[in-house]
Amino acid sequence: MRKKRVVLGIVGVCTVLLLAELYRSNRIIELEKITIVRENLPEGFDGFKIAHISDLHGTLFGEDNEELAEMIRAEKPDIIAITGDFVDTTSRDVDMVYATARKLADIAPCYFVPGNHEYKEGLAQVAAELERAGVTVLQNEAVELERNGDKITLLGVDDPNGRADMITMDEAVRLAKQREPDFLLMLNHRYSRAEEASALGTDIMLAGHAHGGLVRLPFTDGLVGPSMKLLPQHTSGHYDIDGMDLVTSRGLGNTGWTRRLFNPPHLPIIELRTKQPS
Repeated sequence: MRKKRVVLGIVGVCTVLLLAELYRSNRIIELEKITIVRENLPEGFDGFKIAHISDLHGTLFGEDNEELAEMIRAEKPDIIAITGDFVDTTSRDVDMVYATARKLADIAPCYFVPGNHEYKEGLAQVAAELERAGVTVLQNEAVELERNGDKITLLGVDDPNGRADMITMDEAVRLAKQREPDFLLMLNHRYSRAEEASALGTDIMLAGHAHGGLVRLPFTDGLVGPSMKLLPQHTSGHYDIDGMDLVTSRGLGNTGWTRRLFNPPHLPIIELRTKQPS
């Protein structure tokens, strides 16, 4: 009888710990500060700070995402980069998503590239609402960012779920490189396109899509990637991809039945530097 009580006690403790971890992994945002050193970064962008949002999937952290906004506001970013799946086809409250967009646009200039869920929801309407909220939508389009008299190129590469006749990534990069600044920062929803982006001469790429592999265990970079790919790579944080810096967000939300484990919502804050801080 005593042995049975011990076993039941152990099971009860394990259950409580598992439930606590499930809550943390799905509700408590983890802010990760990442420093990227690029010798070719224009001097005017030394200290440039980016808040990177990906895969929100219509999730709420406080009223109209005030908890998320406050975390970003405290970091005082120069821009906010949103790399797709801001909305979710399983969520009915898209108005909340646009209220969140307005709140973020009040903090810093926001730039957005579509993910697969924006296309499922209807990109034309989503893009129009985001633009009305003050967010710049980039679909295989580039803009120049200026700081302290220097410029870099910001390119948003559209999701492959887009129009059949849309230009390819290499065409988008070629057009972007025709601009005066030769430093290229790319926003791309899909982390899996990093090798392609690196081969095209991209300096930095920000991405999402993998949700950190959903379940993260020691010695893994996530267990399950998109399309149920086992043991995906490059799903969380900062990587060197053949000389290109890749930052992949684990995302903030979930879609459908999926839930995270040992994998809390992820908010990378990226600071660009011309040399390693002393």
